[in-house]
Amino acid sequence: MLTFIYLYQIVPSAAFHLFRAIKTWTNLQHLHLTNIAFPPNAHETCFANLTTPSLRTIYIGQSTFLSPQCIAALCIAKHEALEFIHLVDAYQESIWGPRLRRSDVESHILESSGLGDPIEAVELVSVVRKWVLCEARTERTMGGDRADGEVIPAVVN
Repeated sequence: MLTFIYLYQIVPSAAFHLFRAIKTWTNLQHLHLTNIAFPPNAHETCFANLTTPSLRTIYIGQSTFLSPQCIAALCIAKHEALEFIHLVDAYQESIWGPRLRRSDVESHILESSGLGDPIEAVELVSVVRKWVLCEARTERTMGGDRADGEVIPAVVN
């Protein structure tokens, strides 16, 4: 049984193929990705159809071009086994752009036009608050999105 997979330095063109392969790993429980640059449409190509039934935790560290839509796609899919999504130094653009924050994912869900039911949107926001932890571990001495010290731990049941 494959329980952990650690991959390092993944370029955008390889991310699509990686996630296509991950979908076939039915016994994967913990996914740990670092130094990954996502393609522009990652929420459609990488995350939207991630149907690994036993996946319990996702760690994405030092990533670029990770949009709120990507994490929202995971939360909207409501994977049965998924318990925790840990994002460390995840940037929405390059490393000089804004970091991805849990509030960005929540805002995307609330503003999404595809969710006609406000009660469903509130339920999905509670899923985001339960599953997602965004952490700023690397501080910049100048420029870029500086860590603001507002890391709010998610509650994992």
